[in-house]
Amino acid sequence: MPGDDGKEPAKVFVSYAREDLVFADQLADALKASGFEPLIDRENITGGEEFKARLAAMMLTCDTVAFVLSPDSVDKKSFCTWEIEKADELAKRVLPVVCRPVGDAVVPDRLKDLDYIFFYPEPHVPGSGFGNGLRRLVTALKSDLAWLREHTALTGRAAQWDRRQRKDEDLIRGSLLAETEKWAGSRPVNAPEISPLQRVYLETSRQAEDKNAASERKRLADTAAAQEAREKALVLAEQIDRQRRRLRFAMALGSIGFAAALALLWLRAESSRDELKAQVIKYFAQQCEDATNATSTLAETTDPVAWQCASNQFWSLYRGRMIILETHEKGISGGKSLVERKMIDFGFKLGPSNEPPRFLPQPSLAPPAKDVRDACDAFMKKL
Repeated sequence: MPGDDGKEPAKVFVSYAREDLVFADQLADALKASGFEPLIDRENITGGEEFKARLAAMMLTCDTVAFVLSPDSVDKKSFCTWEIEKADELAKRVLPVVCRPVGDAVVPDRLKDLDYIFFYPEPHVPGSGFGNGLRRLVTALKSDLAWLREHTALTGRAAQWDRRQRKDEDLIRGSLLAETEKWAGSRPVNAPEISPLQRVYLETSRQAEDKNAASERKRLADTAAAQEAREKALVLAEQIDRQRRRLRFAMALGSIGFAAALALLWLRAESSRDELKAQVIKYFAQQCEDATNATSTLAETTDPVAWQCASNQFWSLYRGRMIILETHEKGISGGKSLVERKMIDFGFKLGPSNEPPRFLPQPSLAPPAKDVRDACDAFMKKL
């Protein structure tokens, strides 16, 4: 049955001592009737890793822990002590439900300052009893529920990240990260703090996101710079072509009166040619540097984000950005381009997938990466 907000029912983990099983069952039934999903383990098992793992999994998915407070549950030998410690570790909200007088039993410090909800007629609390206690519990469970649901979801993501050796692929990215950070900063007064694991998870996600954004900005800046250099080279080439056309026109006239103009046009052509050559060499050097950096990173890096950025850069070069360089090399090498051949060989070894491989680094890419570097060095020496 959905909750009042139309979403899935809020999950409430019921922590109780075996001696309070009858009350715990009544409480679970009352919670279910009130629109909540009670999580309760009815097997009378104590200790054991399998038992703890089952309870930990239940607590991981709950939004609130309802702790049935009694002389037996606060006993140091009770398994409830472990459940309270686990609730603290997961930063879960704990609501103490008192089912019978505690007497002289020592209540854990974690529970002493909380607002008790009495489910029996407590003389010092007028109107207390099961009915009034349930109403108070339902009200408390509904408070800050949206924030607590996000807390539970983040707990699950952080736990999965930790369980899977904290892989980058399990981190939060993009707009979801920004929304989660905003959520973390809007904690209601009575809501629990985020847990240490959640905090580390968010911090690591932000660091990875910033690093990825910086790499993307650099890639875009490099692409823009290369495009700008290419456009300048094309403009200079056009200028030289126009000047040569003017020079040929002047020579065709055969007029001595044009001698000064011819000399000036020739000087301009020579000057533009030197400027063009410098721009073209700079452009080719940048392409070679980008190709060398991208291929060596793909072979050596252990960072999936860096690998992804290098892969994007390599395919950008492979599919278009190095065409001018390769065409020029063919022009000065009798129709052959060593750089083009080595880039093709590397692309074949890299494969079509643009997803980071499961294991990094990739030493099998080191030899073709060196071939690309050597080919680029040989090309630059020819200029």
